[in-house]
Amino acid sequence: MADHIWSVVCRSAIIDRYTNTVSLLNIIESAEFSPDQPISEGKEWHNLQSDAFIVSYLIRSDLEQPEQCQIRVKVVAPDGTKNDKEIIIEADLSEHARFRGIFHLKGLPFWSSGVHWFYVALKNDGRWKEISRIPITITQKSPEE
Repeated sequence: MADHIWSVVCRSAIIDRYTNTVSLLNIIESAEFSPDQPISEGKEWHNLQSDAFIVSYLIRSDLEQPEQCQIRVKVVAPDGTKNDKEIIIEADLSEHARFRGIFHLKGLPFWSSGVHWFYVALKNDGRWKEISRIPITITQKSPEE
């Protein structure tokens, strides 16, 4: 199975076309939703109005051995409610020893105020294995802000 090096949630991921390096901008550790936003906390999933990206970096477990796997992201609310929408991408490490998976989230999903966990998992040999979890604290803005 490929080795997971890191996963990050950010507002923007830019890949330099000359050096193939990635720049992660505005790492997200917390976010706020507006008190004007009509939501029913703890009853359904909502999305914050800005996009986000989850970027995961993998490397072959044996640098000389090509491999392939899948990467999945799931979100779990503070009360344990799981978002049934998951994102899966193919990680092809057959030609290159390193792989960056970039998941585009059209709005940051949240259930209620509190810490939401973004679980990253790899699938190889038919089984999913959790490789990372990223906490994002969601709070409601104060009405006077």
